[in-house]
Amino acid sequence: MVPTSSLLCLSTTTAHVIAALSEHYHLLPKAEPGGEDDDRAEWLDGEVMAARGKRVVRLYFEDPRNTPEDARELASALASAADVAEEPR
Repeated sequence: MVPTSSLLCLSTTTAHVIAALSEHYHLLPKAEPGGEDDDRAEWLDGEVMAARGKRVVRLYFEDPRNTPEDARELASALASAADVAEEPR
C-alpha cells in the first residue's frame, strides 16, 4: 500500500506538470490534417483521428518506437486532434 503522503506528493507533482504543459500548450505547432470531412479529421495517414465536436480522439499506433522527431510530430498531431474534437459542430 502506498502511503497517503506519497500519493499527495505524486498528485502535487502531476498537477505541476499539467500546469506547466497547459501554460505552454500554445507553443506546440499545429499540424494540418491530412484528410478531413464534416465529421472527422485525420493526421499521420490515419494514425490519429478526431471526431469533430464529439470530444473523441483515436490513436492507431502500430510501432511504439519512434525517433524524437517522430514523437514531436505525433505530439503536434494529437494536440491538433484534441482541438478539432473540442470544436463545436
